[in-house]
Amino acid sequence: MIYQYVLHHQLLDNLSHGLKSEYKDKKINPKRLQRMIHRQVKDVKITKKSYEAMKQLQEENKDKRKSLKRKKVKEKQEYLYSLKRSKKKEKHKGR
Repeated sequence: MIYQYVLHHQLLDNLSHGLKSEYKDKKINPKRLQRMIHRQVKDVKITKKSYEAMKQLQEENKDKRKSLKRKKVKEKQEYLYSLKRSKKKEKHKGR
């Protein structure tokens, strides 16, 4: 794996010696740079095991709630559909 990484980067270096990139010469707007830095600092996560365990538990509970909610909505729609069907049959029964 390390050999592939080194080989890949050497190949890229060999190919890029003759080419100049426009992006390296281009300066980044200072406000944009500041925003990018702020986003990266904001996304720093706490990596304690207890915090990760709590987050994982929350995600599992979230998935369970979503699936239960989806199931309830589907059951309600089926019930309303069957109710609607039975009302239609009742209306046409007297003909």
